[in-house]
Amino acid sequence: VDRDFGVVLQGWAILPNNTVPNSMAMEFNWLTINGKAGPATTPMLVKRGERVRIRIVNLGMDHHPMHLHGHQFSVTGTEGGRVRTTAVEPGNTVLVGVAQARDIEFVADNPGDWHFHCHLPHHMMNQMVSMVGPLMMSHANMPRPATDAPPNTGMVPGYPQDMFMVMDDLVAKPETYGLRRGWSGGTMGMMTIVRVLEPDLFEKIQSLKREQAPV
Repeated sequence: VDRDFGVVLQGWAILPNNTVPNSMAMEFNWLTINGKAGPATTPMLVKRGERVRIRIVNLGMDHHPMHLHGHQFSVTGTEGGRVRTTAVEPGNTVLVGVAQARDIEFVADNPGDWHFHCHLPHHMMNQMVSMVGPLMMSHANMPRPATDAPPNTGMVPGYPQDMFMVMDDLVAKPETYGLRRGWSGGTMGMMTIVRVLEPDLFEKIQSLKREQAPV
């Protein structure tokens, strides 16, 4: 293969008003790829035409059907080793169970910016499972409001679209160079991006990475 990536899937319970996970919890509201949730995840960069391998390991307590847009891949490995070539079949979603590993391979022949994510809807949203609305308030011992919010609450001109532009800048890094404005609004939860780039854009981003000041 030309590009070989590692992806670690994890889940955390981060309760309201807390900055560290609850390590004793068995219900998780924050799902991550390599320790970060979208849009803060780092896109995977490949050149058009390259053969790509993504090694996925699930260290969380939930199963994750991992889905890649724009391409068909083959599962070529598990936690038990390589899959026999006679057993390989094409697809675009692979279930990675608890403590399982899956290797997928594909040829990046479709240029573009393609989401790679868990296909469970609530894993693509974060904070939208048991920790939302009244349940969030009850878990945090917060008082309920005396009256319901008026119907026009939240009707702010330009919101949330303009806010997405701000989020783009907050999570910008060399790997996000060239993404269309507002991209961060559609990249949430257990989600990242596989960017299949033409050589000139690929090399431009590599030069930006070399120029980046060390953190």
